[in-house]
Amino acid sequence: MKSNEMLRSSTDSHTYDCVGVGVGPSNLSLASLADGRPELRTIFFEKKPSFGWHDGMLLRDLHLQVSLFKDLVTLADPKNRFSFLSYLHSQGKIYHYINAHFDSVPLQEYANYLDWASANNANVHFGEEVVEVDFDGAFQVETTKRRLVAHNISIGVGTEPFVPEFARGHLGDTNFHTTDLGYHTNCYAGKRVTVVGGGQAGGEAVLHLLGQGPANRPAAVTWISRRANYAPLDDSPFTNDYFMPCYSDYFFAQRSEVRHEPHRRAAHRHGARRARGRPHRVEPRR
Repeated sequence: MKSNEMLRSSTDSHTYDCVGVGVGPSNLSLASLADGRPELRTIFFEKKPSFGWHDGMLLRDLHLQVSLFKDLVTLADPKNRFSFLSYLHSQGKIYHYINAHFDSVPLQEYANYLDWASANNANVHFGEEVVEVDFDGAFQVETTKRRLVAHNISIGVGTEPFVPEFARGHLGDTNFHTTDLGYHTNCYAGKRVTVVGGGQAGGEAVLHLLGQGPANRPAAVTWISRRANYAPLDDSPFTNDYFMPCYSDYFFAQRSEVRHEPHRRAAHRHGARRARGRPHRVEPRR
């Protein structure tokens, strides 16, 4: 994609080991781990003016569903300056956090941590969009401000919330995606509210609605899912084995057709759902 109206002010003479396109938790983790490796030349671009993560879902009493050690860096580099504990220490919060006896990390606190990490990494650039990538022995990258060369590209642009076609023309104050739930917090009083989707986000929306005080309490809440049961995020030990280094090594050693099979199954499953015209949304792991 390329726009002739955009002005490129300079050509970067450096060749980078890695250029990141998009700065969400995935590429921010990579940028944070690369920060302590002076032999690596990296740079990461995000078109938005500042970091954002589930901004419309940072609701009261929501917590992270995974261990605080699964932050940007700790499992790979426990001494890295971008750990969650380093964040708490730098903000003067570490003793207060311990004394609060949190069973898990509040979602808003984790969002603040990610924003802190992105703001303190000199290799992360906001307000700069990657508009074109070509390959000619190396990656030729063009942003809204510069041109540069890279040996590797890391794509971390995230997903777009899926809204079924029949609902798109009705989006507004009374019909919205769960990713915008936090922007519609005082509009439920006396109304019948329906939540469509039986995953983690749907469950969080239902709990949010049921927890409203008398002044904003819905008259009724209906929860609809095409699943035979509701499916919260799976944080069981067997599922977490997928994220162990030993499994990553095992998976990487498999033949190409074996490694691509999970992607084919997922693509077929999602395509079949959309072909039937049923609602589908991608629920990112937090």
